[in-house]
Amino acid sequence: MPNLVNSYRHIGAGDGQYVALLANTGASADEVTLSSDYGVDFTEIDTVIHDSVGISGTGQYILIGRTLLSSQMKVSDDYGATWTTVGGSIAHDDTKVSETGEYMISVATGTDEIQLSSDYGATWGESSGKSLAYEACAVNLSGEYQLACSNESAVVSDDYGATWTTYTPTKFGGAATCAISETGQYMVKCTGIDAEWWLSTNYGVTWVKDTTSFTNKVQWIDINNTGDYIIVCFLPKSGFPEKIQVSDDTGSTWTEYGVTGQYTA
Repeated sequence: MPNLVNSYRHIGAGDGQYVALLANTGASADEVTLSSDYGVDFTEIDTVIHDSVGISGTGQYILIGRTLLSSQMKVSDDYGATWTTVGGSIAHDDTKVSETGEYMISVATGTDEIQLSSDYGATWGESSGKSLAYEACAVNLSGEYQLACSNESAVVSDDYGATWTTYTPTKFGGAATCAISETGQYMVKCTGIDAEWWLSTNYGVTWVKDTTSFTNKVQWIDINNTGDYIIVCFLPKSGFPEKIQVSDDTGSTWTEYGVTGQYTA
């Protein structure tokens, strides 16, 4: 098990057999690690600092993005054994992968781009007609529904990234993290510093701001297929145990869990 004292992001895929962890503290020892035994053991698969990670259900396809120094995005089609640099030298703030690995999405705030691949990361193109500082993205199980969020709006595709529709909720706020349920019906977005979260139950058409406001800056949010279970993980505070909050009633009530060490997901 790698040292999880730093700020780690976690992505579990498929039935949970494959788990990818990455640190984003800026330390030289940061790494991307992969577990193929449900999180029991982890193996280093990349030693360069990265800020986001996406992984397919089988663990075969992995996409990692970087915003610092020499910004880049890399894809692996062999469980992290080898990597190919893709997407150009821009700041890739968030990266996500569909269940099979066929569909991939990345957002870059520095150039206001949504970058897309529909061939397992082999080739990439930019979505047309969209130009905002997108901070977070998500893709559902099949790749049919894709989501990118900025501090002004949510843009949604329901046709595998071919076309996009912009929805602009009032006072939408920044987008530290977002997620889509398996079918695409439920979408969630959470801001970073002010820790507010929004929910859509109709494929991103309308969004409702929840009255719950978290005390810590949110690092990661996810939602299950039926939309009732939501999990939120927070950035670590030095000297304090990290917290995870879980709702089983679509955000009406929350239960807090303490975690040993400083986790972000």
